[in-house]
Amino acid sequence: MQDQLAEILFYVKGTLKYKWVIIIVAWLICITGWVFVSTLPDQYKSEAKVHVDSSTMLQPLLRGMTIQSSTRGLIAVMQQLMFTRPKLEQVAQLANLDIDSKNEAQKRALVAKLKKGIEISGGSNNLFVISYNGDEPKQAQNIVHAVLTVFSEQTQQRGMNDTSSAQQFIEEQIREYEVRLKNAEKARENFNRVNSGFLPSQGGGGASLLNAIKQQLEDAQMALSEINSRKVVLARQLEDAMDMAGSGEVVDEWGLAGLDGQNQVSTPEDVQIAAFQEQINTLLIRYTENYPDVISIKLQIKDLQERRLETLANMPDEESTNSFESPYIQAVKLSLSQNESEQASLHSRMALLTKKLDETQQGMDTRLHIETEMQNLDRDYSVIKSNYMNLIKSRETAAMTEKAERSQGVLKFKIVEAPAAPRKPTGPQRELLNSAFLGGGLALGLALAFIIYFIRPTFMSTRQVRVVSGLPVLGSVAVQIKEGDKSDRIKQILFWSISASLLLAYIIIMTIA
Repeated sequence: MQDQLAEILFYVKGTLKYKWVIIIVAWLICITGWVFVSTLPDQYKSEAKVHVDSSTMLQPLLRGMTIQSSTRGLIAVMQQLMFTRPKLEQVAQLANLDIDSKNEAQKRALVAKLKKGIEISGGSNNLFVISYNGDEPKQAQNIVHAVLTVFSEQTQQRGMNDTSSAQQFIEEQIREYEVRLKNAEKARENFNRVNSGFLPSQGGGGASLLNAIKQQLEDAQMALSEINSRKVVLARQLEDAMDMAGSGEVVDEWGLAGLDGQNQVSTPEDVQIAAFQEQINTLLIRYTENYPDVISIKLQIKDLQERRLETLANMPDEESTNSFESPYIQAVKLSLSQNESEQASLHSRMALLTKKLDETQQGMDTRLHIETEMQNLDRDYSVIKSNYMNLIKSRETAAMTEKAERSQGVLKFKIVEAPAAPRKPTGPQRELLNSAFLGGGLALGLALAFIIYFIRPTFMSTRQVRVVSGLPVLGSVAVQIKEGDKSDRIKQILFWSISASLLLAYIIIMTIA
């Protein structure tokens, strides 16, 4: 550590050996810099503080019905647009800078000067500071006023233009989607017309139709099996009844067996009487003999019995003898006949279902293809219709947003601090610049002296000789100055005088600035 410090000390001593270089370079730099700073024109800064408020009474009431603009995003765009040439030329006109009387080169120079001098800063809590650095106090104030005016106007116009542009775009899209929607509806209509009978809604649903036909065929087969079973039972009942009739036992009109087969003559009224008696038996299970329906049926049975007696009285003896047949047998034969009719109907239905099943299986590919195309048409139509309805809704939202903006405005500008003409110049920072030139001159002089010492190194002490050479130093010889030789002393005095004058000049300049 000591060796490193010693080496640094060697370089410091070697650099200070060329102290005249340091002081001369510092003087040259300081004189040049101080003269330059003194020639800089005074700058006057005027600023204004403005608060931008986007909150209105309509916002909470119209939330979800209108588009809520982003205040920060809108103001950021406005800040960028403020520094475009048209806006800066408008600022120059409002500030009475006579831009119209200037040629193109002068206009460009004036726009560049305004762009460099105007500054828009801040943004926290929607509080902005607009400032301008100019050569004249009144001019700076006028330019800040102009910037406030242009900034406020373009923000309002920006909101209106954005809404109008959005509405125009939505209207164009609605017209385009109306055409697409009509074409899609026409395509669906033509498709339904060409493929009538094969559509899912018309029984042409492919696999669903095939499954339905198979289910109907199974139901018909099950019903036929039930009818066949019922037919076997009815045939056995008829056979038993005929056997009893052949043996002398018959079944009377009340369903009871008897032996007087010769006196039993079948008439049309017997079947009706037997049916009514069955109804009476059913009703008597739940009601009494005085129930109105029971009394009414008994009256009807009495009328039928009277008609039966009249029929028997008018019937010839041979016909009455040959027409002997029990009402029970007639009922069984009637049920058997109905059973055979149902059986034939089911056979016919099964034949039609089998034929339809074969046709459906043969046209399955066609139906599946048609069903796929129908789904594609419906999907495209649904997407187009959904987008169309969303555009209609967006148009209403944009229209309401425009009305709300015209009623309340997008942004409200409130000037917190109006721009004023500065009484004292705010720039340039002459004290800082003069100090910078003084420090820069000394630093440049030290650097140049160090480079000279580095190029032309000199041993400054016996320790440095011993460190560099690695040899022991036995001693040193001092230089004796004669009393008559005073040049070195004069040089020392002159050096410190020049250094002191540099410091004094710096103090005077700082006082004047």
